[in-house]
Amino acid sequence: MALRGARRVGATRTRAGPMPARRATAVARETDTARSEDLATTTGRGVLEEKRQVLARTEAATAPVFDGTLRFHVRPAGNLSEVYQVASLRAECYYEDRPFTRFVSNFKNEYARAEFRRLKAQSAATCLVCVDLENSSGDGNVIGSIDVTELALVKSKVHVPGREELVAGQEDSAFNSYVSNFCIRKDCRRLGLGSMLLASASRVHPAQEGLLAHNLYAHVNWDNSGARSFYQKHGFNRVTVLQEMELIHFQVDCSSGVSEA
Repeated sequence: MALRGARRVGATRTRAGPMPARRATAVARETDTARSEDLATTTGRGVLEEKRQVLARTEAATAPVFDGTLRFHVRPAGNLSEVYQVASLRAECYYEDRPFTRFVSNFKNEYARAEFRRLKAQSAATCLVCVDLENSSGDGNVIGSIDVTELALVKSKVHVPGREELVAGQEDSAFNSYVSNFCIRKDCRRLGLGSMLLASASRVHPAQEGLLAHNLYAHVNWDNSGARSFYQKHGFNRVTVLQEMELIHFQVDCSSGVSEA
């Protein structure tokens, strides 16, 4: 629905003529102001509260922190600046292949703000980020992200045959997760970072005795040949097809994880 609405807005703008430069500047300022207000509002609630929430979401996970001496580093998102970078990256990727170009920056800003609010509010998913350690400023250092959620917590939205009766926290030998919002910045692709993020996602599970396997599920667009090829390379197999989406699955040995090759 967001896409259809965006097209209607674009069509209206086209008939009315190009947006005046003064108005475009005002829109940009409004967006920057809104972003600042979002950050200020959340920050005003207390830095300790923010840290508490981050720790609560990640303390039960076993997501690896890769060698900090290397350029690229994977870990849970650590602060609000990184969360907003994730939201902006997802907006860029979402509109990457959209057919319209006029005013697309406005659509990206709205998408990023909505995703930022969603990420701040979410408690079920672990948001992993891939950061570029050579960017010492910290602004724009997030170059990839992926969400990992226990399947039982999203079973009302993600239908997996044979997994309808899952109960959160009551799995024994196998843990089931759903991965989503998987994206890499365009200028950083073909560097093995997607494999690195997926390998990290495969290790986000409870550190409990007797856990033998981690089942990863994901959706991929049927016409996205690049993404399908990537998942097939990492051992994912089709579970079912629903309209234009394919549900895929891979079982990870908890002692190994997904290969980063």
